[in-house]
Amino acid sequence: MTLRMTLIFACVLMVFVLSGCWDRVEIEDRGFVVGIAIDMPENSSLDDNAITVTNQFVVPSGLGAPTQGSSNEQAYTNFTVTGKSLFAIEREMATISSRSPFLSHLQMIVVSSELAQKETLFSDVLDLFIRDHEMRREVNVLIVDGRAKPILDIAAENEQLPVMHIQSIMENSFKNAGVMQPLRIGELHEHLLNESSYVVPRMVKNGERLNYEGTAVFHGDNNRMVGTLTQKETRGYVLFTGEKDGGKVEVEKNDETVTMELLNIDSSMKITDKTKAIIGVDVTIDVEMQIAETFGSETVRTKEKMKDLEKRAEAKMEQLINQTIEKVQKELKADILGINRVLHQYHYGFWTTIEDDWDRGKNYFSHANINVSANVNIQSSGAADETKN
Repeated sequence: MTLRMTLIFACVLMVFVLSGCWDRVEIEDRGFVVGIAIDMPENSSLDDNAITVTNQFVVPSGLGAPTQGSSNEQAYTNFTVTGKSLFAIEREMATISSRSPFLSHLQMIVVSSELAQKETLFSDVLDLFIRDHEMRREVNVLIVDGRAKPILDIAAENEQLPVMHIQSIMENSFKNAGVMQPLRIGELHEHLLNESSYVVPRMVKNGERLNYEGTAVFHGDNNRMVGTLTQKETRGYVLFTGEKDGGKVEVEKNDETVTMELLNIDSSMKITDKTKAIIGVDVTIDVEMQIAETFGSETVRTKEKMKDLEKRAEAKMEQLINQTIEKVQKELKADILGINRVLHQYHYGFWTTIEDDWDRGKNYFSHANINVSANVNIQSSGAADETKN
């Protein structure tokens, strides 16, 4: 090959190599969306399938430069659009905000409980976000009581963006055993694909204060919110599934309170009876704890006292878990406990005979006999014991 032909070939090859920036968008033209709230329209005369979307855009000039400190300008702006298609709504956002919505920095999606109670609408509105190539799988999904839009305007003393304030509340609540871990959209997508019932963390707005507590329960058959678990019931759910370490359990002894911190939770499940008339489930919860705080004059350092506290903690945990089981079986009738996964994985032949009527139809789940046994091991009573006999 001659030198000339080599140069021509190299030039042609460079055309393909250097064409990677054909779709480049200048950063000044991007509208960085950090939070999205989805509601039903306030105008009830609109079509039932219409939705209202509020995007929280970052205003970079309101954040201020690192050397200049914060700016007096608000660091965010919210735009609201109503329509029947999320895709069309996001395109309309570009016409009213002067910048095209960019979702790569999205932190959370907040959905109103009113919308979540509409059959299949919850999964429908999330479809765009699951498909969008700009979306990260780490985006958190929340259910909020009432309308979702107002929480994007919540006053935040230590944060410039309401969304970051909400994120901080969630992160600071992890040590509370009545609080779920944040649910990422990637995990939610798995629930939607499996058609299994699931829970979504819940945010409650009390005046100007937000409480991250309890959970919303969704039925996997139609992806509709069928009810909620209180903070105490959520604590029972967390203990049953063993999905989260940390938190606390308080036990009373002789009118005195001992607070114990959960260090590790290990939950195991075994199917004992496999007939349509009786489906037996034994669940063992092994928990490691340490004493975090005592009120009173009684010492807890003796072996007998520690054993007594372990028994009291086991009884308290079993009570919490059984209250949760009672509600999800008899009232909500949705298997959020994961029994279906154990049946599918270890008893597939039997599972195929009841799958269509597990937590729908004849609802064998609501009649299952679920027995829970908690085993508590107190690892430490703390560095010191200032109580007296």
